[in-house]
Amino acid sequence: MENKPSHFSSLLFLLIFLVLFSTANCGIVTYWGQGDEQLHEGTLSEACNSGLYQIVNIAFLSKFGNRNRPPHVNLASHCNNVPNCHKKVGKGIKNCQSKNVSVLLSIGGASEGYRLSSAHHANRLADYLWNNFLGGQSSQRY
Repeated sequence: MENKPSHFSSLLFLLIFLVLFSTANCGIVTYWGQGDEQLHEGTLSEACNSGLYQIVNIAFLSKFGNRNRPPHVNLASHCNNVPNCHKKVGKGIKNCQSKNVSVLLSIGGASEGYRLSSAHHANRLADYLWNNFLGGQSSQRY
């Protein structure tokens, strides 16, 4: 006797697949902050206004901790010689949030400019994140 898949099994598999696919949150995540704004990446607001992304990962907080370095956000050409760049990016973050796009901050990067070698360094980084991105206050707030 030959084992052939029944039409019922195939139909059941297709139905389960369609139900799972239609209820899955298939959001797209993008990495923003290291491209050239004028040439192709655009502003943070433009990325969120496109309607393509559910999450934007800002890249990146690249220096902190190691040798008591103050934290530093590297946004490549988006902030090179741009006065008050943090305010421009902050407006982009608020715009994204108003469009229900989650905004994340990538901590670390390709350089060796970061390391938390003590509780003091970790607390300093936590204070920086709180004051510049979360509920605290800073003149350099994003």
